[in-house]
Amino acid sequence: MPLEGLHLILCIENELRRSNLLDAAESKVSAHVSTSNAKDLDPFHDLVSRTPDFLSLAINFVLGELDWDPSDSRLFSVSGCKRVHEKIHFFLEQMLDSENYGRTEL
Repeated sequence: MPLEGLHLILCIENELRRSNLLDAAESKVSAHVSTSNAKDLDPFHDLVSRTPDFLSLAINFVLGELDWDPSDSRLFSVSGCKRVHEKIHFFLEQMLDSENYGRTEL
């Protein structure tokens, strides 16, 4: 179901909160990860806790990766919140790759 940009921002924040990444970003301290999530999220918590403006970067990246209608605007997301999870993890992988290769920008 198509959603407006504001709703997508809420979806992104909720997904980050569900993954305990928003807490790591807000506290600037590595979050404690349960054993079930540790394999999936490490080393992301440490990276997130060291990244200034993580939330803004994540929101802008994910919004830029989604398809919109009309295509020249960010009025309605074609896929709604369905692709937010995969786009956040793609963003995290890009951040990690950038850090590993010594680059400062995505």
